[in-house]
Amino acid sequence: MADSAGNGITNGPPQVADQPLLVADAVTLQYKTQNHLVTATWKVSFEVHQGDRYVLLGPSGCGKSSLLKSIAGFLPPVSGAFHLAGKPIERPGSENAAVRR
Repeated sequence: MADSAGNGITNGPPQVADQPLLVADAVTLQYKTQNHLVTATWKVSFEVHQGDRYVLLGPSGCGKSSLLKSIAGFLPPVSGAFHLAGKPIERPGSENAAVRR
């Protein structure tokens, strides 16, 4: 590996790629109402890295709250998975939290 001058000198170990803090891998969320089976999200995938900021924006009923409930461990995906710091989110835990207003 060369330095910026191209002279072949390295300054420390090679940099490791930034690992995502949160990963959504093809997550489909569904829940039942009294009359319907609602598909809240369909195969949603994304990564959140340390220091990233995201906004969930969309009309009522598009799956924003369902997505947050699932990330917090309260609504299990029917397919796909969430991983927090490399570990699957399977239920609510001390490493994740949700606040409802």
